[in-house]
Amino acid sequence: MSNFKALTASKLKEVESHPFYLKLLSGEITDERYALYLWDQSYRYGAIEDWMEDTPVFDGIEAIKRYGRVRDDFKELWKGKLGRKYMPQPSWSATDLAKRLKEIKEDDIEDTMQGLAHIYAMHGDLLRLSRKVDLKKLPGSNKMFQFEGKVDELLAKLEAKITDKMADEILKAYDLKIRMFDYLMKIDISKIIHDNRADNF
Repeated sequence: MSNFKALTASKLKEVESHPFYLKLLSGEITDERYALYLWDQSYRYGAIEDWMEDTPVFDGIEAIKRYGRVRDDFKELWKGKLGRKYMPQPSWSATDLAKRLKEIKEDDIEDTMQGLAHIYAMHGDLLRLSRKVDLKKLPGSNKMFQFEGKVDELLAKLEAKITDKMADEILKAYDLKIRMFDYLMKIDISKIIHDNRADNF
């Protein structure tokens, strides 16, 4: 029997008790901060899904892919509702993820398995979050949280692909998620808006 959930439970609890995660659940988040969350998410999902595209990782769970939906949510909010013309810079937390994926690729040892660990941490967590969040409280259409098929079934199929050997990489992926949340909590939204208007991106 797989024990990866027990091995990663403490870190997952840290993710789900983070102030930013709680903001998502409460809906007490500004349009600007939520848009930056979507921007960071689009960068992350795009990186991992592009890398895993030619592998069997998504076989049977194609419906969990999120990049296109997150991108659309961001554009709707950032360009449509907020009227921003220029894109934000990728955050240092997104850059950290890119560095980690590069390390995995260069390591060339069970890289698909390690990539799947990040999919579990990113896509799996979004599946779980979609069961808790009230979309009416969040800005925009939130296609990101809308899955074709039953969430519980998709999550079960994803979890069936995970082994205990992936636990260490799942922990690293959770740490990267926490760093993203830290960034989104600390960022000065007023500076982002000012820089965006000044075309400093």
